[in-house]
Amino acid sequence: MEPTHAEGAELFEWVNDTSFPSSREDLLRHAEHRRAPDEVLELLHSLPERQYHTIGQATEALGLSMEKRRW
Repeated sequence: MEPTHAEGAELFEWVNDTSFPSSREDLLRHAEHRRAPDEVLELLHSLPERQYHTIGQATEALGLSMEKRRW
């Protein structure tokens, strides 16, 4: 199944206030603390274990798009 913009936006919603740099475990802990839905936790579990300096790096590692339309 191809990752979607909606998944990237949902992930951003749950971890956008995380302190960076953050590891996969840091992001998971933060999302769990905020009671993120299972789908978001599953996405975070699939992240490669490394340090992420921005939420954009994390969404890119998952192949998710954070691109917004410009009108």
